[in-house]
Formats: sequence, structure tokens, C-alpha cells
Amino acid sequence: MDFDDGFSSEDDYEVEDLINEIFESEEADDVDLEPEEDSSEIAIEESFARHMETVRKAVAGVPLSIALDVRYDTPGFSANRSSGVFMDTNTRAILQLEVGDSKEVGRHSPKMERLLIELGLLYLVHQSPLIVREIISDTSRNIISLPRTDASH
Repeated sequence: MDFDDGFSSEDDYEVEDLINEIFESEEADDVDLEPEEDSSEIAIEESFARHMETVRKAVAGVPLSIALDVRYDTPGFSANRSSGVFMDTNTRAILQLEVGDSKEVGRHSPKMERLLIELGLLYLVHQSPLIVREIISDTSRNIISLPRTDASH
């Protein structure tokens, strides 16, 4: 995963020059300006993935009623980040979690909601070992319009 901090490599040299100027030395040459990959983040992601697979295997083969909700980091239509949670209504276990950034869809919250719903359902219906009997959600227009736009699900 590449890290884009919004600065160019030219900015890196300016930072090194500034450090040299402050310390009046070549000490900046020892400073690594490349971000290191966070091993704790990788461990958390791997642990979460194993946990999700364990939960999915526990309910595999049983027709499920899936509750679905999309949450935003801010109210209204200006959210930056959002998450789609897919939960089995019987066991109350979260079966799928989708996380999105509005930059992916031109900063348009309803499009982000639709994308998260489609990604989650695509995985649950076509790639997981689960049998989805029904989807339960609020009266979101994005969710209501899904059966009309994609009858193959």
C-alpha cells in the first residue's frame, strides 16, 4: 500500500535542507522520510479477516436474514468516510464490513452508500458460503432500487 502524503520528492529535499540548516550539519541524511508499513495494522487486518471467516463458517448453509446499515462520519450529504455493516439478525454476528472513502465516488455520499451496499452484497451472495434469504434495512432509496437494477442477485 503506497502512502501519499500530498508532498512531492522535491518537498522531501526541502525538508532535508531545512533540517540541515537547523542543526548546521548533514544530520538530515540519516532521517528516513519514507513511511514504514505499520506491522500492528497488518496484524489487526489479518486477525479481523480470520475472525470474519470463522463467523461466516459458523452460519454457512443456514438461510440468513441480513440486516444492513450504512453509517457516515458526518451527517448530511458531505461525508468523507462511511461503513456498511451486514449482520445476521438471528446470531447478531457481523458477517461483512465495507469501508469507503467519498473520494472514490467524487465526494457524493449517496454514491458511496450504493457502492458499499453493492460490494457487500456481491461478496455475501456470490463469493461467501452464505445463503442470503432476505435483506433487512431502512428505507434507503439505494437499497430499494437494487432489486430493480440487478435482478441476478
